[in-house]
Amino acid sequence: MGEALKTTPEALSHSIWDDSCLMSKALTDMVDNIIPNALAAVSAFVMASSRDWRAAVFGVASMPIQALAISWYRTRSSKSLSVHRAARAGLGAAVSSSLSRLPLVRAYGGEAYEVDSVGQAQQKLSDIILVRGKDLGVLSVVQTNCKGLSAAATVSVRCAERLGAHTERDVEQGSPDPSLSLSGSLDVDRVHFGYNKDTLVLKDLSFSIPAGATAAIVGRSGSAGKSTLVRLLMRFYDPSRGSISLGGRDIRKLNIGDLRRHIAVVHQDSPVVPGSALTNIVYPSILRDMGDDERERALSRATECASQANCLEFLSDRGGMEETLGQLSGGQRQRLAIARALYRDAPVLILDESTSSLDTENQAQVQAAVEKASLGRTLIIIAHRLSTVRGADL
Repeated sequence: MGEALKTTPEALSHSIWDDSCLMSKALTDMVDNIIPNALAAVSAFVMASSRDWRAAVFGVASMPIQALAISWYRTRSSKSLSVHRAARAGLGAAVSSSLSRLPLVRAYGGEAYEVDSVGQAQQKLSDIILVRGKDLGVLSVVQTNCKGLSAAATVSVRCAERLGAHTERDVEQGSPDPSLSLSGSLDVDRVHFGYNKDTLVLKDLSFSIPAGATAAIVGRSGSAGKSTLVRLLMRFYDPSRGSISLGGRDIRKLNIGDLRRHIAVVHQDSPVVPGSALTNIVYPSILRDMGDDERERALSRATECASQANCLEFLSDRGGMEETLGQLSGGQRQRLAIARALYRDAPVLILDESTSSLDTENQAQVQAAVEKASLGRTLIIIAHRLSTVRGADL
């Protein structure tokens, strides 16, 4: 996870995308070769007619038919390429979108959701290639290039699992325990940590937060240590010395999925998952996999969480919980992220500079949502202004 956080989504997406572009080039080259091949056929007719006048008559008589066939073929190819490009762009957008919200994916255990999302886009592209390829009679071209596309798609749908896999193979502890329920108490004991061996970001850090308390960690924006602490709590990294305990249990001895299930994080730049507000709030659950009763329960609970997070007003203007979201303001994204955290129902809620880039009006709305969200939970607020943490206990 550490290495993935240092790599831009664009760079990762580009490396995945190279193989997929091979298919586009193959189909484009196929269309570009139609005219030269047609001219070669005409030349062959001319050469044949020089030896036999009947061949010339036949060639001239057949030219309108050839022209119509070529015109039909070009039109069909052009339409197919347009459909192919749209599907290819959809796959690229799905991959890039998944990579852009990588911290959310890891914090909420959204790998299966992202694999499904990219897989759906890849399947759509594959279906179009096969159907249009058959219509055009170019299945051989498709088959020749399918290996490159399959490789790209395989990498795409597994990218969320592969990224950071080398950092998390060693931190899994046993099988997940869905029945595990820990309190929200946190104990940090003499923790040392640095991103490299020469520089310590945290040195001999110790503190305790009782379950249900609100703690504030304040420092200037961008100062080292605040967000680092969040990454240690989520086990994106482990301290070089010292220990961190949740509910009296050393987090290094917990299954990482169980640990992250007990912590909900609202990041500074909260990403929006493509789709509806319902899709965003229940993330990483996949709505398509829910039965009717389960979906109704999810909708009811998500609506309640949206109300607590002060989202319903702006969502009603956009058609409600199940309409596809368009562009959202920073404050709206943050409130939607708080609703997602409430739906998770974790005993610990972390706000990582979640109001730092908001104007006064949006900040007040988010602050009101935070006050509702903190009831019955351990709340850790990371901020760079004291005015935003006046109600903190610690």
